[in-house]
Amino acid sequence: MNPSRRRFSVAAGTGTAPSADDAIDVRTPRRQDATTSGATAGSRAAFTWRLTPDLSILMDDMALRLKRELGRAKLDRAEMLTALVRLAADNPAVFGALVATLQDNQTS
Repeated sequence: MNPSRRRFSVAAGTGTAPSADDAIDVRTPRRQDATTSGATAGSRAAFTWRLTPDLSILMDDMALRLKRELGRAKLDRAEMLTALVRLAADNPAVFGALVATLQDNQTS
């Protein structure tokens, strides 16, 4: 093994095991899109949305309809959800329909 590539060293003559303090140029693998400096302007947060099979089919059908209408080859679910959230935030009628649907779902 090349001495310049050693990651750990053992103290000479003491027989002690290597420790993390002895590490040389060790980097922890991380996701490239993760930041440690906190949220920055324009940053995005990820979340998991577990879809039922029926809802997944409904979303795929809507995505196909939207792609045809827009004349686009690609449209992802995040873009669809972003548009729906902004639409509900900007349009009182859509927001009211959302409230009514959520109330109906709560009582069902």
